[in-house]
Amino acid sequence: AQITTLPLYSSEDYEDGVDIYYKDTFNDFDNYTGTWEYVNGTTSLRIVFEKKLLYHDAFDNNYRDLLIGEYRYIENGVEKINTLPLLTNPPLDLIEHTIVGSSIIGNDNFPICSDCSNGQKRVVLSFEDPLRNNVEGLFGNLIVRRVGAGSVQQIKIELRQRGNILVIDNIPPLYSSFNVPWGEYTLTKVQ
Repeated sequence: AQITTLPLYSSEDYEDGVDIYYKDTFNDFDNYTGTWEYVNGTTSLRIVFEKKLLYHDAFDNNYRDLLIGEYRYIENGVEKINTLPLLTNPPLDLIEHTIVGSSIIGNDNFPICSDCSNGQKRVVLSFEDPLRNNVEGLFGNLIVRRVGAGSVQQIKIELRQRGNILVIDNIPPLYSSFNVPWGEYTLTKVQ
């Protein structure tokens, strides 16, 4: 079958149908690949992003480029979670990485970015905490964008709760957040 290639970032080009390849035509994902780190005293967050080409989405029978990632979070000198080994020993399906997605949005898309430059793009990814995946309705989104100028490369991430936590049989869940607290972080590229 003939595969039709369309830009990943261009909502008017999204089509229903099979054998479509939604490609990172403008190489937006390249702005995020690498190792990024946030450090505040003895608390740190390290994220490694990789761009993956031609992921086959069996549900839609389409293809798309993905940005995947894994992370390590240390709070007050204690490692709370480390999914970085999944980069060297990946899940069978790329979509099962703890950070994954292919949505590219403008600064006027929700959530509105008031301090983004005009026309700046952001990437929206799903964010999982495999140590706290047993809480019904506990899902996260990671909104990522480039910030700063000059020789120091930085990204700003916003970890947001997506969805509502469900209370089943009047028993409150063990957790109401991930190991990485909700909020904004500025990370500097280290590799």
